[in-house]
Amino acid sequence: MKNTSKILILSGLLAMAGAQFACEREAVVYGTFTGCDTASVTYTSSISPIIDQSCISCHAAAEPSSGISLSNYAQVKTYVDNGKLLGAVLHQSGYQPMPQTGTLTNCEIKKIRNWVNLGAPQ
Repeated sequence: MKNTSKILILSGLLAMAGAQFACEREAVVYGTFTGCDTASVTYTSSISPIIDQSCISCHAAAEPSSGISLSNYAQVKTYVDNGKLLGAVLHQSGYQPMPQTGTLTNCEIKKIRNWVNLGAPQ
């Protein structure tokens, strides 16, 4: 009886240790998800990096594609105000879908949409 109790306790401890190791291993393999912060979006902190990564290669000031330059806040704000920025990144009908290479990530789209809804703060 004593041996059975010891074996059960030892088995339980080993199972708990194994479960803990598996959880730690999963965190290492998959990384930690940081989420998508859309609460405090500004042009400088959130939107400019997206535009630099996904838009500026075609829409730079020198010879912008379709005459649309997105090189600075004032230029981007023009397309926010007329609805073309959001229409393009959401791939809405009546707008040229952008970027042409595909879609932005869901997080990037959420940031842009919230930024526009907040009045496009600089």
